[in-house]
Amino acid sequence: MTVLNSNVLPVEDSKFLRLADEQALSEAGYEVSVAGDGEEALEVANDKLPGIILLNMMLPKMGGTEVLKALKGNPATMNIPVSC
Repeated sequence: MTVLNSNVLPVEDSKFLRLADEQALSEAGYEVSVAGDGEEALEVANDKLPGIILLNMMLPKMGGTEVLKALKGNPATMNIPVSC
């Protein structure tokens, strides 16, 4: 799959994994926005409209399933590919 929008949104509650994802993706040439929980993921997705979202399903505040339903139910974010 080719991602035309080079902004990637990893959603990860582990600070260590979030920083590792951010560093690896940045070094690969992607613009990276990060989120540490489900609520933040929705805010960042609406604000940045990333080319792809890398979604951890086990998140605090709002689980991955709820986040996915909210993303797909929002016309602004419904077409963003999500990898779980």
